[in-house]
Amino acid sequence: MKLLPMLLAFCCVVAKADIRDLEPTAIVPLVPEIIKRAESGNAEAQFDLTTIYGRGIGIEQNPTQAAIWLKQAAENGHPEAQHWVAYQFFYGQREKRDLDKAIIWYEKSAKAGYVDSMAMLGHIYKGDYREYENLNKSIYWYKAASDEGHEHSTFQLGCFNYFGINIPQNMEKANRYFQLASKRGDPAAKEYIRSGKKTALKYKCN
Repeated sequence: MKLLPMLLAFCCVVAKADIRDLEPTAIVPLVPEIIKRAESGNAEAQFDLTTIYGRGIGIEQNPTQAAIWLKQAAENGHPEAQHWVAYQFFYGQREKRDLDKAIIWYEKSAKAGYVDSMAMLGHIYKGDYREYENLNKSIYWYKAASDEGHEHSTFQLGCFNYFGINIPQNMEKANRYFQLASKRGDPAAKEYIRSGKKTALKYKCN
């Protein structure tokens, strides 16, 4: 009768643990159960297999399988997997560079709450990629990421207010954002708070 509680406990360890925080020796005994769950359609387990196959933990290293499971997890709605699929399209890694597809996946991830994807959309829509420039969307996604504690998005909101980019210039609000970004650890914000010079912003805000 003690077997059932042990199995339940094992299941919960697999379900809740982020395997990237575990030592490889701790992951190895979990691999068969993770594979089983992944094959049954569990997106978290599918994303775990990206790490397992990518690093060859308890199984032969296989980057192709890692990529397959990453895409599967993304298609099954895993926000972080969606972020990394977007990353591959954005930077042309393992996929032909395609910003349209990158944005589609970043938006899926961001709408599911993944903060780094929100910040990337803020960056893309800000105008570095002219054909995708949409300052309203940029502000929206930087604000969403900042609300979740993303330090550089907070800095960027300071830039929008400081220079009056697509919104009325508001120095008081800009400085509040810069102070908050500095407290959160953003290097550019720290440099500006330390120096107080506008020249510290010109390059970093672009």
